[in-house]
Amino acid sequence: MDLLTIQHEDFTMYVECTKFDAIWNKVKGNVGEDNLVSTYTWSDSVLAVKRNDLPLMKGEKAQAVFFDNAEYPIWV
Repeated sequence: MDLLTIQHEDFTMYVECTKFDAIWNKVKGNVGEDNLVSTYTWSDSVLAVKRNDLPLMKGEKAQAVFFDNAEYPIWV
């Protein structure tokens, strides 16, 4: 499952996490979905960032993506 797609001027990077749904549900049960947010930013060379094919806006709050003790294979 491609969790994040980052389109850069020179490449496209895909971040995966096969167990993301299980991790999300466990953490959501512990702290609540409203608390699972983060703010993402990137350099001007990045053309677009999508989470599950939905665009992320630079500097705006979005659902958290990265958690401790999770594997995130990255493909370029």
